[in-house]
Amino acid sequence: MNTISLTEKTGNIAGMPRRLSAYMVDYLLMLITLAAIHAGIYFSGLNPILNGALSVTGLNMHLWVFFSATLPILLYFWLFFHRGETPGMRLLGLQVRKRDRTMLSAWQALGRAVVLLIPFEINHVIWFYPQPAWLDKPPDFRMAGLIVYALLAIYLVVPLLNTKRQSVHDFVAGSIVVRV
Repeated sequence: MNTISLTEKTGNIAGMPRRLSAYMVDYLLMLITLAAIHAGIYFSGLNPILNGALSVTGLNMHLWVFFSATLPILLYFWLFFHRGETPGMRLLGLQVRKRDRTMLSAWQALGRAVVLLIPFEINHVIWFYPQPAWLDKPPDFRMAGLIVYALLAIYLVVPLLNTKRQSVHDFVAGSIVVRV
């Protein structure tokens, strides 16, 4: 019975402009939230790198960013994908569903969130290893950063090449994004 009501409530496949707009709203919300968290950590002296408890190494920086940024963003997307919509999606009248229009399982939502964040995490690896880029003498652009741009291009082009407008993370999770 729940499947029938979900099918009746969900409509057409969402277009890319609306999906990108919803993502930008979510990005802005996460940016504001993480800035507030990091400001609190900075002013409280809890950042182990800034207060000298840890040295500035690629591994230390990566672990710090993973636990203070990547993990909260992953949890944000996982929980909201499992609920069917992020705040940005809700604002723009979108929902994420399985192809049969039912809700994603917790594992599908997690898989979708992890794959969505792969370029984000690869970016950290490129800029933090073998040492943080700002410690390079002289500071230089790391050509491996082009991998991130290539991945982002793939994530944006793939939905244009299929009728259900599924991106890489949608294929992995077996999901679609619909207008409601």
